[in-house]
Amino acid sequence: MSCMQCSNVCDVGMHAALAGINTFLFAVEDIGADICYELYGVVNHYGSLHGGHYTADVMHYTSRQWFTCSDSWYVLTLLMC
Repeated sequence: MSCMQCSNVCDVGMHAALAGINTFLFAVEDIGADICYELYGVVNHYGSLHGGHYTADVMHYTSRQWFTCSDSWYVLTLLMC
């Protein structure tokens, strides 16, 4: 995560539910119902603001298994819940 005012970079850990993500707290206006989404992928950046490497964690749509993907490889991700 980077600071929009000073361009400093800091590491931020993230823990999120993989299903039933409720966006009510982030809604601009009240539409009268909670809307939940299911997480299918996360993009990761390793490095600095000036360079680095991207990987992705994605869920296969039929097997529902998670995989970590890089430029030339992918592996089954072991979820720690």
